[in-house]
Amino acid sequence: MLQEFIFYRLKHVLCAGLLVLALIAVSSQAVQARSAWYQSFGIESKQMLTSPSAVPGLIRALDHRDANIRKSAAKYLSKIKQSASETVPVLVNKIEIEKHPRVRAEMIRSVTVLGLNSESTSLMVRLLGDRDPNVRKMALVGLDRGGYRGSDFVAALEKMAKKDRHRKVRALAAKTLAKLQKGPITPSVVVQSKAPTPAERSPKVATTPPPKASSEHRYSVAVIIGNRYYANNNQDVPDVDYAHNDAQAIYNYVTRTLGYLEGNVIYLKDATQADLISTFGSNNNPKGKLFDWVRPNMSDVFIYYSGHGAPGLSNGKGYLLPVDANPLKVELNGYPLDTFYANLSKVPARSTTIILDACFSGVSSNGTVVRNASSISLKIKDNKPVVLKKTAVLTAAGLSEVASWDQNSEHGLFTSMFLQGIGGAADGAGYGNGDGKITLGEIKGYLQEEVSYSARRLYGRSQNPQVTGDPELVLFDE
Repeated sequence: MLQEFIFYRLKHVLCAGLLVLALIAVSSQAVQARSAWYQSFGIESKQMLTSPSAVPGLIRALDHRDANIRKSAAKYLSKIKQSASETVPVLVNKIEIEKHPRVRAEMIRSVTVLGLNSESTSLMVRLLGDRDPNVRKMALVGLDRGGYRGSDFVAALEKMAKKDRHRKVRALAAKTLAKLQKGPITPSVVVQSKAPTPAERSPKVATTPPPKASSEHRYSVAVIIGNRYYANNNQDVPDVDYAHNDAQAIYNYVTRTLGYLEGNVIYLKDATQADLISTFGSNNNPKGKLFDWVRPNMSDVFIYYSGHGAPGLSNGKGYLLPVDANPLKVELNGYPLDTFYANLSKVPARSTTIILDACFSGVSSNGTVVRNASSISLKIKDNKPVVLKKTAVLTAAGLSEVASWDQNSEHGLFTSMFLQGIGGAADGAGYGNGDGKITLGEIKGYLQEEVSYSARRLYGRSQNPQVTGDPELVLFDE
């Protein structure tokens, strides 16, 4: 009896021990499998996860059925910034179809870290209306940290601050909106005493004067447009490589130097025809968004455009070219300069400054804009702006000329020189009187000399900026 009892107990102890060992083995295998998920995608070690060689495997991992693995893959892709041009488009596409909200949130964070482009920015704005509050929050944070200040973002923030269903998202939207509407606080910027030679220029050369208080411009309104990506919509139209750089530099000048409130800046990247009509109005109705934002006789207006222009094939008139336009049908899907100038003349602003870094010859620094059309068929007509009192119009080139780029500073040559001139060079010896004010006459003399010389020296071609308005009009006053 005793022997049977002892045998019975030993059998149960042995079975329990074997069960524990089996569980330990299974658990160990599971941990090992989880810790080595990346090995099944050709990534040999954890240290390799941040190497560019891991990118193909991490991209494949974004399709794994395990949400944790997809999330981890997105996380590690954000650490490989050298491959951002390859990974951002993939992440943008995955965000569109990903169903797990935490994975989507991680993908959004990764895109933000790698840097926003026009496609990802557009997606982020759409995600501000997503059903999941965490996704809305990450999209909001991503746009803010990415420096996007488009009017569509501001409008979405206004709506979210009032109506978002999630209390914390409402609070974050209100806080972000308040920050955008405050006057900017920035460190001083060194002003150059003279313009550098083309060889001396760098991306930091396009300096602006020290920041001013924003009280003078608390009612002022700016429209800043950078149209870069044309080939996405029409492969025959070359991109304007530095248009986004130009727009961002002018945005910094307007907000940090002139003191415009960020919430009063309509900032458009890759504007469509609908965007331009919505902003400036149509041929029959000049009351676009700009008109609505202006306080009569209290608002200064600053307009900047960097992108393609094009001549109409049938009428020779100039058009701003939206990114979704066909240059061969620009009379139908472009934005006429005639309408642009006429509508701006009806905006009841205190003063207006218009800067166009574009040419209307049908040719650009990156190739032909109007293809399959000879220079003989392009009968270009001059579009004289309707200039009212206290209106300045500055354009990059003369009729039939090309608006050049400054490869060293990665800006349009005209924009680069404008920022140098308004940063003090136009008030220096040979151009101004050194009184700390930059007048239209001073900036005109500076641009016509420096842009023309640089275009001739760098590219062997003529580029003569056109400046219209009262020469005594003060554009900047220290």
